[in-house]
Amino acid sequence: MTNIQFKDIDHESKPVFFAGIDVGAEELILVIRKNGKPFDPQKFANTPADRTRLVKKLVKLPGIIVCLEATGVYHFDLSLALHDACVLLMVVNPKPLITLPRS
Repeated sequence: MTNIQFKDIDHESKPVFFAGIDVGAEELILVIRKNGKPFDPQKFANTPADRTRLVKKLVKLPGIIVCLEATGVYHFDLSLALHDACVLLMVVNPKPLITLPRS
């Protein structure tokens, strides 16, 4: 069994960054949160040049954790670029596990 230990984070002395990326076929929308406060959304084209620009922006933020949705194949290149840049990444599947009956 793996033993996971969590570190206490002193939010006063070290900024904590999280980012969410809404992935579309043509557009990526990035929202960054610093210590729980969101910045304005930023739009990027889902092209090689803009994905590179987005990754360069995120690697400048120490310890950032990024979450993006798995949208068909449109998230794949960005996921690889973030991984290759050593950015902590979560890819979530927006598809529900169960289908609830409709009333």
